[in-house]
Amino acid sequence: ESEKIFRQLAENIEHILWLGNKNNILYVNPAYENVFEQKAEDLYNNRSGFLNVIVEEDLPRVISSYKKIYDEEKDFNEEFRIRKRDGSIRWIWSRTFVFRASETSELRSVGIAQDITERKNSEQNLKVALEKEQEINRLKSNFVSLVSHQFRTPLTTIKSSIQIMEIYLEEMDKKETEKFQNHYTRIQKEIDRLNFLIDDAMTFGKLESHKLQIKLSSTDLVQLCKSIINQRFDLMYKERKTFFSFNGFPYNAL
Repeated sequence: ESEKIFRQLAENIEHILWLGNKNNILYVNPAYENVFEQKAEDLYNNRSGFLNVIVEEDLPRVISSYKKIYDEEKDFNEEFRIRKRDGSIRWIWSRTFVFRASETSELRSVGIAQDITERKNSEQNLKVALEKEQEINRLKSNFVSLVSHQFRTPLTTIKSSIQIMEIYLEEMDKKETEKFQNHYTRIQKEIDRLNFLIDDAMTFGKLESHKLQIKLSSTDLVQLCKSIINQRFDLMYKERKTFFSFNGFPYNAL
């Protein structure tokens, strides 16, 4: 009755099941013929016949582990490739356990194997996608660093020129000084804003390349919020050229 139940189970699953001893395969289910494209009878006559279809690169590793099953009484657990009759390659996972029914009985093995080609293909596709993503992140990080450097160079020159312009302020009359001061202040603010944007870009680049070092410090939260609001309203005012108010107060009064 137990044998009948076992056969009903073993002969209706896609996994390969077998039972053997050191010299022979005692039982293998029909799935073997479907996966390895060899007759079960051939395996009964030559228990190592399945090695004939294993891809050459994987064969030495499989043989080494296969010999240890009975020579060292070690379980077999390998993933390897086989070549089908049409030339296609399939991945196989195989696990063999060794056991003795009693201390005096002969050593036997029971094994299971399955076609894992779809899983291996998914793993390979995932690996390729991950490598591409890492390469894109690396290129993006390098691009951000390059652009930031190219921006900072002219900004440094502009800032130096402004410092020289400050010297000429002393030689101008009051009316000219006011006009000059307005342009000067506007340029200075734009430089600071651009530097701020560059710092943000550099921060994102460091985050993606895992090079950012976090340094915690205390801050005035109220003042920070006021600064952010003023910056945003200042940008909105400049872009739309209109006067904004916030709860009845002009934006610059915040």
